Amino acid sequence: MRRLITALATLAVLVGVVAVSAAADTHFPQATFDAQLSGENEVPAVDSDASGYATITLSEDGSSIDYRLYVNDLDNVVQAHIHVGAEGENGPVAAFLFGPADPPASSDGLLAEGTITEADLIPTAGTFDGTMAEFVELIRSGDTYVNVHTSANPDGEIRGQLALASFDFSASLAGANEVPPVATEGTGLATFSLNDSQTALDYTLITYGLEDAVQAHIHIGPADENGPVVVFLFGPEEGGVTRDGVLAQGTITEADLIPVAGVFDGTMATLIDHLRAGTAYVNVHTLANPAGEIRDQVEGLERGVAGATFTDDNGNTHEADIETIAAAGITRGCNPPDNDEYCPDDGFTRGQAAAFFNRGLNLKASATDAFVDDETSIFEDDINAIAAIGITLGCNPPTNDAFCPDDTTTRAQWASFMVRALGLTEGGDVDRFTDDDGNTHETDINRIAAAGITLGCNPPDNDQFCPDDTVTRAQAASFFVRALGW
Repeated sequence: MRRLITALATLAVLVGVVAVSAAADTHFPQATFDAQLSGENEVPAVDSDASGYATITLSEDGSSIDYRLYVNDLDNVVQAHIHVGAEGENGPVAAFLFGPADPPASSDGLLAEGTITEADLIPTAGTFDGTMAEFVELIRSGDTYVNVHTSANPDGEIRGQLALASFDFSASLAGANEVPPVATEGTGLATFSLNDSQTALDYTLITYGLEDAVQAHIHIGPADENGPVVVFLFGPEEGGVTRDGVLAQGTITEADLIPVAGVFDGTMATLIDHLRAGTAYVNVHTLANPAGEIRDQVEGLERGVAGATFTDDNGNTHEADIETIAAAGITRGCNPPDNDEYCPDDGFTRGQAAAFFNRGLNLKASATDAFVDDETSIFEDDINAIAAIGITLGCNPPTNDAFCPDDTTTRAQWASFMVRALGLTEGGDVDRFTDDDGNTHETDINRIAAAGITLGCNPPDNDQFCPDDTVTRAQAASFFVRALGW
């Protein structure tokens, strides 16, 4: 039977979180799907201020589906379903999630949760045979959507296609996102990576241009509202900390969460729903701006089908990392305007490296023209941005008035770029590799090894770094994913 629980409360009201065994860890990344619901996704589009979020998890034996459905600012809800149909098409109902409700319900939070079994499925001749096996296949192929129907819009007011749920997240922090906005030179980036069993969340918090940071947290709330703290990322530091690069790293578990009555129940399941729904934000507080100086909503990185982003990296060792940086907007491809190729084996130029750092770290634009040899480079703005915070010093010491944007980047140079970008200081005195002794960048190579950004270049021994080898575009992807904690 389909268990149905309705709640006319805030997004945080969830009960009955089930513990997950370590043996089931690898099940969830390929079995958790979600949908962002809006009126513009309806066919035809509906003008509605309401929004929603749905998440479903397939059981390990494939016999049932657990679901949770949230709606915001939605009145007179009569029904909600999973339908069979591709994006942009309307299709028949395959399973009820809510209703029929008489009288209609109004909700701003959890509308329904429950479990669907094969007995709950509704076959449609020629479209869906009503078996759980076919239902799961339709979900995996992207041919199902969640639709919430109201009295005003009986065909559906908000809708969203089900797709693989995010396990990696980011937030690009800026003063303009504060409520009210804050004028600041500070910027930042927060990244999160959820473990396979969805019980722990690794995070990295990077900031630039901030003075006297005292605390940083995840808060619950939409983009235009302030909300309560639900977990600490940094601090409290009474006197404040001024540091460019990594401000804090760690792992969040349920024990770290802070319940807030009527808003957040303190469970990891609810926090994850907020992150995926876009109703959680990162806020960094300083002595000058104790309510927050830089902030942004957390957004999930889209998980596409392998090979769907680029056509030339299929089977590449670094393919998953290439897909991750593409989802994060760090790379756009290598063959504009199509950009359906990544050129994974090409050497990574210094200009391309500048663009990766600028996009990946959410750097502030610089009006200072740092070098004389990049005037015609499409990466000039990126180069100026990384020069402004000291990631690059130039390529012609001691003058260093040139950047050499078209030169390829060696692995040793990449190590120093990474160390300066992240402000790494640990591990420089531990000799990690046998082939970099006396290299100008040896200390930085040791530091990125200590930080887990490089594993070496000669697996399985990995006692060499190959400092003079050119960084390939594929290797650059993996360096970045490790550096940002995804």
